[in-house]
Amino acid sequence: MTELEKVLRDDPRLPKLFDDPPDEVMRFILDYGIFGMIGGKGSAKRFRGIIDGHHGSGEGYRRHNGDPGILVHFSANVHPMALIEPPALIGPNCEVRAFSVIRGGTWLVEDCVVGSFCEIKNTLMLQGARASHLNYVGDSILGAGVNLGAGMKLSNFRHDGGLISVRAQLDTDDPIETGLTKFGAILGDGVKVGCNSSLAPGTIIGANALVYEATHLPSGVYEGDRVYYYHRDLTAHDR
Repeated sequence: MTELEKVLRDDPRLPKLFDDPPDEVMRFILDYGIFGMIGGKGSAKRFRGIIDGHHGSGEGYRRHNGDPGILVHFSANVHPMALIEPPALIGPNCEVRAFSVIRGGTWLVEDCVVGSFCEIKNTLMLQGARASHLNYVGDSILGAGVNLGAGMKLSNFRHDGGLISVRAQLDTDDPIETGLTKFGAILGDGVKVGCNSSLAPGTIIGANALVYEATHLPSGVYEGDRVYYYHRDLTAHDR
């Protein structure tokens, strides 16, 4: 278990993230840690176990284009022009629109939306999470009801290729060492991020926070039930 996994389970400094994840999600996190799917060595192999479990359970899933590593619920709507790579699990009532790309290690739990020209990779999207317009989401967890505005990006990789650390509190320099080179963000239930905003690798935002449009958040832990934005002065002049 990495230091970050321990903190996410036990450290009271972290904000509330998820209220009531599905039992199957909780079992996976308890077995493998919060990053058992989205990061670390062997993550794809462990996630493959989820795919195999659903395939053998007879819970209303079908193989997508005959691929046993891609399961899509019969109630989900996957556009024929969407690209899905294994392993992937598309749950009930999810919508995957035309020209979207879902890369391996992605789990859309229920009622999720992946819009046109979006790319999702190694990501868990809980109930009702939406990445609807021109979004990139890599190595991340989106809580229930999360909404990403158009053009919003979740960065998941440092330019120098180094390990990603997270500041445990915004007013300290005490980093949490993740041991990962790929880690985007963990957004708690109900987080809303405005259009054309960006989150640096290693960002954790508590439930029901609001990030304004065109805002960049550096790596760190952000409390829930708050509004985050960069102050801008707009001055009008005569023509």
